[in-house]
Amino acid sequence: MIYILIPAYNEEQEIESAVEETVNNLGKRKYQLVVVDDGSYDKTVARLRNLKKKYSLEILQHDYNLGPGAAVRTGIEWVLARGVDSDIVITMESGGVSEKDLVLKMVDAIEREEANIVLAGCYTQGGGMKNVPLKRQILSRTANGLLRLAFPISGVSTYSSLLRAYQVGTLKKAENKYNGKLIVDNGFFSTVEMLIKLSKCKWTKIKEIPMTLDWGRGKRISRMRIGRTIMSHLINIIKYKIEGY
Repeated sequence: MIYILIPAYNEEQEIESAVEETVNNLGKRKYQLVVVDDGSYDKTVARLRNLKKKYSLEILQHDYNLGPGAAVRTGIEWVLARGVDSDIVITMESGGVSEKDLVLKMVDAIEREEANIVLAGCYTQGGGMKNVPLKRQILSRTANGLLRLAFPISGVSTYSSLLRAYQVGTLKKAENKYNGKLIVDNGFFSTVEMLIKLSKCKWTKIKEIPMTLDWGRGKRISRMRIGRTIMSHLINIIKYKIEGY
């Protein structure tokens, strides 16, 4: 079983096309979509309820906006309570994936036992960015470079992309190791937090495959508050270094 976990917040414009595109890209593979609505006040939930009539889709809801980390945590907990160790969970943004075959490439890498965690990276060899504003590129590259210096992980170039594949059994063991606190941060640092903690587990094998981050697909709206996110990253870097990561 492939679980597709998508956190969503006010995504009425993109959620339908993202779900339909994702299902089409999976071909005949058995799947379960899990969308966590993080307190949307637009028509995101209404769009999802219509999609549920057509697709295997579970809708989880937060009463109010908690942040992308909280949404991923809610979805991961739901999957781990139902999935078996050999299942795979894919986390992705609500805008979908720009490369048609990318998700299945990530799944194949786990099924071939090349890895039990697969990252899609724009900073690894063969990856890149398209239609991303220069200011955002500079900020992203600076933050990613700082994270690589603070928390070097062999074979990993991209630290904060949400697009990842995890073997369910690997996440279950990590949840046990960290006493149910694999994801603590409610914000955008949560993806970095997961990667740092998982890299410290002796049983994890991480692989990164290239992707092109394309902001030209549809109407791309960033939910990231840059100033707050930068401050959060700096605070968390200091925190995790003090804790010995």
